[in-house]
Amino acid sequence: MPIMQLSNSFQNLEYLNIKAITIDSEIASRCELRKDIVAEYANAMRHGAEFPPVTVFFNSADFFLVDGFHRIHAKKANGTRKILADVWQGSYRDAILYATGANITSELKLTEADIHRNINKLIGDSEWSLWYDLNIARQCGSNHEIVSQLRVERIKKVFERVAEANKKRSEETVKPDELLKTGKLFDLESALNGDASSFGPLISDQFLSIWIDMVIDKHIRASQKTQ
Repeated sequence: MPIMQLSNSFQNLEYLNIKAITIDSEIASRCELRKDIVAEYANAMRHGAEFPPVTVFFNSADFFLVDGFHRIHAKKANGTRKILADVWQGSYRDAILYATGANITSELKLTEADIHRNINKLIGDSEWSLWYDLNIARQCGSNHEIVSQLRVERIKKVFERVAEANKKRSEETVKPDELLKTGKLFDLESALNGDASSFGPLISDQFLSIWIDMVIDKHIRASQKTQ
């Protein structure tokens, strides 16, 4: 699976009205915006410092900011209306994917929490979760052991949620025909990819344990391959 990258050269530069750019925290690669960095950048800009253009994805309707969250907030703090942007065609999902690897080489280093946040975006997605651990690690600037570890943690959390839901449902007085209406058709392929949404309303703990073992084994074997 190819890793999403853009050209290192700025060939799509355009001055955009800051108000026209969508600043979405779900896209951001960092867990939080550092106010001290925004203030530092804003002060430097007031004194004539030049910063690289921000990167945005345009889907023919909206401009999504994918790289440059501290820079754009610094511009806003200074009352600047426009900002130089490197504009690329891409969907909202493209923006999310690109942002997971946008700050790997940034001078403002990603924290461990930031990297884990980006990995979890990929392993929690029905499409990107199918990537090998090694490719997810490369995209997010991590290593495949961390990806594998986070997959296991995610699977265990799913187990806990489903087990709790099962316990709650088993304590409720529900007629069999009503119970069936709440269920979904079980899809083995989705389940093996770590998706528990296709589970029915009542799943035994024994089944869940077997499912976890199968999913973990599948991803361990996949992570040992290179592509």
